[in-house]
Amino acid sequence: MKKKAILYLVAVIILIVTPLSLAKVNIKTIADEVIIARATLKPLPHISVRYPDFDPEKAYAVQKLVVNRLKSLHNAKVRGFKAAFTDPVSQKNFGMKEPAYGVLLDYMILEERKPDLDVKVSKRAIKPMIEVEIGFILKKDINNPIKNINELKEYIKSGFIAIEIPDIRFDLKGLKGSDLIADDAGTFLVIKGKEFDPFKVDLAKVEAKLYFNGKVVALGSGKNVLGNPLNSLLWLVNKALSQGETLKKGHIIITGTMTKMVPANPGSYVAVYGDLGSLKFNIK
Repeated sequence: MKKKAILYLVAVIILIVTPLSLAKVNIKTIADEVIIARATLKPLPHISVRYPDFDPEKAYAVQKLVVNRLKSLHNAKVRGFKAAFTDPVSQKNFGMKEPAYGVLLDYMILEERKPDLDVKVSKRAIKPMIEVEIGFILKKDINNPIKNINELKEYIKSGFIAIEIPDIRFDLKGLKGSDLIADDAGTFLVIKGKEFDPFKVDLAKVEAKLYFNGKVVALGSGKNVLGNPLNSLLWLVNKALSQGETLKKGHIIITGTMTKMVPANPGSYVAVYGDLGSLKFNIK
């Protein structure tokens, strides 16, 4: 009897400490959780903690379901893509071996049609942040992988200055890249600024500054984006194609932040992009 009791106790302990990685990752259930978090503004528990084997491949599968549901809920169309983790530090911090991407839908895009654009985030986001970015507009469809930057140039209509306002719907502590990928890389809003000719400027040398209520809160340059935003664009195009995405004429692609992320606190902001101009907006 004593031996049976010991064996029973051991079995119970094994059940208790069995890694969650042995639990089957239910892609549909996780996608449901993401959609609910976006709707209720209640933070998500880390997916990667509950499922330690939740890798980018599984995360992109969740992302596809999330994007399809967002398209249905908002009667939306794909407007483009965003890159994330485009510097070695963020990749290391989030446990990534490469950048990541998310899908931008049309309702997420704000056009800078007037100075001092008002952007309402209160009661619309959980943990909104601000990123200073360079974007591109495609001038024709891309159906096949692109070999290099010179070939990529044939598909670029123009560049544009941009602000991304992602929403981090998780606790940042212990957050993994796969968590963010599942939530469509934290997509929320993008402010599209004025366009420019990306081939008349060295994008690696573009100096970026972000002012909040008149004070500089973030500095950086295009070099922080995989060495050059064009490198990020090339990576994203090929990665998205490998995941079965469709890249269409007119799609916009933002390439990752040139500066550190800063919280999107209420107030007045000016993002300066060197000779490319500036973008003014107010967070409400």
